[in-house]
Amino acid sequence: MASIGKIALSLASGTQEATLALANINFDFSMVKLTAPTEYQGLGASLSHKRKRQAEDGSTHITARKLGALFADDLPSTPNLARAYGLRVSEIAENPKLNPHGGKSDGALADLVGADGTSIWAAATSGKGAMAVHLLACMLARIWPGPEATAIWSELVVSRKGVLQRRLQESEFPITTVAAAQIEVPRDNLAEWDASARSWLRTADTAKRRQQTQLMLIIDNIQSVMPAKNGIYDSVMEAWKNAMSVVDKLISGIAQDVQSTETLLGISAWHLYPDMFVLGRESTHVKQNDELIKPGGLMTVGSHHTYTNENCGLSWSMPLAQLLYYGKPVVSTRSVDSKSLRVPFDRLLSVALGSLMNRWGLSSSEPERIATFLVFLWDCLDSDGQHKVPWINSLAQCAKSFLVSSGNERSEQSRYIALGRRRYGSFLAPGVPPPGKATCSPPFFGLTDLDAFLKLLEPEERIAKLRDIAKTSDFGVDITKAFIRYTPKSPKKDVTNLDSQQNSEETLIYEYATLFPHPTSDGHGSLHRRWIEVQMIPDHKNARSSVDSLELYINRAIDRSIELIRCTGEACGYLNSHAVEQSNHRPDWEMGCDVLSWMEHPYLLDAAGLGALAKIRYAQSTHRAAEQRLLEIKLNLGAFKHSFDGRYYSSFLGNSEAQIYQPVEMWKTVNYSINPEEVIENLVSKKIQAAALKDHIYNLSTQQQELSCSLNCLYLASRLYSSLSGSEIDLSVLSIPLWTSLWAMDIVSADTDWTITHSFACIAMFETGVFNMYSGDFDEVVAISAGNTLYVSEVLLCDPSARPSPHRIRALVGNIGKPGLALLLLPKNPIRREPDLETWQMVNHAEFDGIFQDNFRGTSLHLSLTGYEQALKIGQHGGRDKQIYYLEAVVAALHNGSWVADLDIWNTNRKLDNFLKKNIQHLPSLCSHSDAEQADFSYLAKLTSIDNWYEFLDRPQNAMIVRAKGNWTARLAFATATANMQQPLVVGSEKICWACAKHLILLLGLDPCKQTFLC
Repeated sequence: MASIGKIALSLASGTQEATLALANINFDFSMVKLTAPTEYQGLGASLSHKRKRQAEDGSTHITARKLGALFADDLPSTPNLARAYGLRVSEIAENPKLNPHGGKSDGALADLVGADGTSIWAAATSGKGAMAVHLLACMLARIWPGPEATAIWSELVVSRKGVLQRRLQESEFPITTVAAAQIEVPRDNLAEWDASARSWLRTADTAKRRQQTQLMLIIDNIQSVMPAKNGIYDSVMEAWKNAMSVVDKLISGIAQDVQSTETLLGISAWHLYPDMFVLGRESTHVKQNDELIKPGGLMTVGSHHTYTNENCGLSWSMPLAQLLYYGKPVVSTRSVDSKSLRVPFDRLLSVALGSLMNRWGLSSSEPERIATFLVFLWDCLDSDGQHKVPWINSLAQCAKSFLVSSGNERSEQSRYIALGRRRYGSFLAPGVPPPGKATCSPPFFGLTDLDAFLKLLEPEERIAKLRDIAKTSDFGVDITKAFIRYTPKSPKKDVTNLDSQQNSEETLIYEYATLFPHPTSDGHGSLHRRWIEVQMIPDHKNARSSVDSLELYINRAIDRSIELIRCTGEACGYLNSHAVEQSNHRPDWEMGCDVLSWMEHPYLLDAAGLGALAKIRYAQSTHRAAEQRLLEIKLNLGAFKHSFDGRYYSSFLGNSEAQIYQPVEMWKTVNYSINPEEVIENLVSKKIQAAALKDHIYNLSTQQQELSCSLNCLYLASRLYSSLSGSEIDLSVLSIPLWTSLWAMDIVSADTDWTITHSFACIAMFETGVFNMYSGDFDEVVAISAGNTLYVSEVLLCDPSARPSPHRIRALVGNIGKPGLALLLLPKNPIRREPDLETWQMVNHAEFDGIFQDNFRGTSLHLSLTGYEQALKIGQHGGRDKQIYYLEAVVAALHNGSWVADLDIWNTNRKLDNFLKKNIQHLPSLCSHSDAEQADFSYLAKLTSIDNWYEFLDRPQNAMIVRAKGNWTARLAFATATANMQQPLVVGSEKICWACAKHLILLLGLDPCKQTFLC
C-alpha cells in the first residue's frame, strides 16, 4: 500500500514513482455526491423518488462519475452551455404532461412513471466533466441506435484509458490521470447510460416539437457527412468538443459561421435553438426565438451538399469494433433528418396515403383528389353499418384530416404524403407493376375501370353512362349502328308448373336499348327505344302447362314494358328470346369477344298497343301458336326505323350487366377509363350501390392479398394506437413491408380474434421500426418498457369489478431504466407470507357488522425486477448487446411498508381463465332489491370480517368478507391472491347486495360457507 506521504507529494504533479505507489488504490466513485447547480434544481424536484435515488446513489451516479473523470481533463470549458441546458431540462421536467408523477391510478407501476432524467441528474451531482459526458450521450443517441451507441461508448472508454496510460509515461501528470486510468465501466452500465439519455430525447422532442421539426427540415436540405478521423475516438472527441464550444458561444450571443456538421447534431440533441441564417439558392433567416440564446447568437449554415444520394440530412459513418463478439469491425452509417423523429401514428397513415398514390401512378398534385375519394368511399361503405372492408376507415379518417387541415398542419401532412409517394411505393405491396400494366394496382381500387364501375350502378344508370360515353368519346369508328344489351335490376325466376328441375332454375332475361336516338319514320325527330325478351319455352308433354307458362311470360313482359315507358319515356317493344343469340359459327370473326346474331325483326309495340295486347289470352291454343300470334299482331308497329336485323354484332364496350354491341365489320379494340372525378361524383350522389361496392372492394382485396394485408395491418394498428394516448412510432418501420407483418398474419389470413399478444407484437414493430415478430412471442408478456413509455395490460391497472378486456393496453410515461425493448413477465408461482407466531395476535376474525368500509388504506402494489433476463433471437447472431429480451418482474403487495404477498395478476386473468369463470363471480352494481333485502345475510351461518392481511392469510373456516371499499389496488390484490390460492370469490362494487349474492349462490350451486366476498 502506498504511503500517505507519497500521495501528498503527487497531488500537484504525478511522477513515475507516485504512479507505482497509487496503482493499488481503489477509487470509490459512489462516495462523492455534489450539489447540483441551481439551473438543474427544477429537474431534481420533478424527478420521481426512485429515479432521483438511482441518480444520486445508484449505478447511474457511478457511471456519471467515472465517465466524467475519464474525459474531464480534455474537455473545453462551456459554462454558458451548462447553464442553458440546465434551464432547458428543468423547463421540460416541470411540465406535468411530459413528466407526470406516479399515483394511485398507476398501481404497481407508480414508481416507474415519469420522464427519465436520471442521467442528467446523475451528471449534475457528479462534478467536473459529467454533464459534458451526458451531452455526448445525447449526441450519440440522436444518430446511433442503442447497440451501436453502446459499442461506441465501449470503444471510447478503452481508447481513453489508453490515452491516459500513455500520459502516465510522461515525467509529470495530474493526479486525476492516475485515478482515471484505472476506471472500469461495465458494458451494461454504458448501455443503461445511453438508454437514459435516449429516453430523455423522446421527452424533449415532444416538448419542443415545433422547434425540433423546423430544425430537422433545415437539416433535411443540408446533406452533409460528419468528418472522418483516424478511428472512433478521434472522430467522436473532435465532434463533441467542437459542438460544445460553438453552441456555448452561440448561447452567449456570439454569432457563428458553422461549416461543420457536429454543431447541428449537438443542438438537435440538446434542444437549444439559435436563430439561423441558411445559405442557398434563396438564403433564409429562420427565427426560433429561443429565450436561452442571447441576442446576437446567430448561426450561419451553408446548405452546400458534401455528397449526393437519395438520403438527406446529417450522416456519420464509423467502423464499430465493439459491436460483435467476433469478426472485423462493422462499418455502420447512420443519419439524422426529419424521418428520424418519432411521429404520431396518423403521420404513418399519411405516408401510406402517399404510397397508395405511388402504386396508382398518381402525380404529386393529386392528394386532394385521392383524399376526397377515400372520404366519400367510406361514407358509401359505412352507409348501412355493415363493415365488410373496415380497413378503408383508417385511410378515410387520415384523408378527412388532410382535407380539413390548413396552414402548417396541411404542409406537414403534405410532406409525409409526398414522402410515401416518392420513396415508399413498396410499403403496402410489391412495387413492380404486372406485365403490360402501367401501375402496380388498379387506381382508385379499380373503380375507374368501366366494367367495374358499371357493376356498381343501377341498370338505368348503366344505360345512361354508356350513352354518355358514346356521345362524348371518339373511338375512331362509327358506332351509330350499335345497341346496348343489359340485364334488368333482378333476374327473372322461371316460375311455372314444369318439372322440379326447371322450377329451380333462374332464367336470365336480357333487355335491349338504342345507343343513339333513332329517327322516326316520318322524319320529324328521333327517339330512344327499348326491347324486352319474351321467353319462349320449348314443347313439353303438358301442352296446357306450356300455354299457361307462355301467358305468364307475356303478362310479365307487358308489365315490364309499361314500367319502362312510364319511367324512361322511351318506346318499348318485344323480342322473341331466340331473336338475338350467341353466335359461334363464324371462326373468321375470332376477335376475343362475344358475337351476337340479330336475325329476326324486332317487333315494336308503342304505348297505344299495350292495352290491346294485354287482353289477349292463349288458354285454348298451343304455345307455338301463341308465339306466332304474338309476333303477327299489328298494333301501330313500324313507328320507328331501325337497321339491326340480319347482322352479327360483337361486344364493344361494357360488361355482362350492360354492354355495347357493334356490327362486327366496324369492330375495333378500345379502352376506356372512368374519370376519377366522376367516380367521386357518383359516390357523393349515392348513385353507387353500397352492397355492390363492398363486394367489389372485398373481391379486389382477395386478388391483391399483399395490399389487402397491409391495409388491414394499418387499420388494426391504427385502432390500437388511437387508444394509446401520446404514443409515437419510429418511421424506420417504413423499411418493413407491411404485408410481411408476422403478428398480423393469423388475423388477416385465418380471421383470428385480436388478442393482447397481437397488440404487444404490433407495438414492438412500430415502436422500434425493427422487430417484426409473431404474436406468440408475447404469450406471457404483461408489459413492455421502451424508451420513455410503458405499455401495460389494463388488468394491472383496474379494479377487479371493472373486468377490463384482456387485450386492452394503457400507455404510461416512464420506463424500467433498461436499454432496448424489455418484455416484462410475472412469475407463475408467486409466494406469500405464511401465518406465524409473530402475527397471530393480529388475527381477530370478528363477525361482520354489516358496515362496508376500507380497512386497507396502507396496502400498495410495487413492481420490482427479479434479475432474470432472456434475450430473444432476432436477426444476426453474435451481437454484444440485448436488443429485445424477456425480463422477469414481480408485483408485490405491501401493507404499511411490510411485504405480505407476491401476485400473479397477469396469469390469473389469462391462464386461469376457465377457473375464473367458474370460481370468481361478479355481482351487479345496481339491482331492484329493497334495502332490507340487500342487508340480509342471515342465510350465511357465519360471516367473518377480514380487516387486515394477516386475517386473510390465516383464513377462517367459514364465509368471509374483505372490507376494502373503494380501494381498487387493495381489491385487485385480494382478488388476485384469492385466485392464486384457488379459492372461490364473489366480487361486489361499493357494497354487496346480499339478496343478489344469495341468488347467485343458489343459481350456481355454490357452498355459501366457503365463499369469500370482496367489497
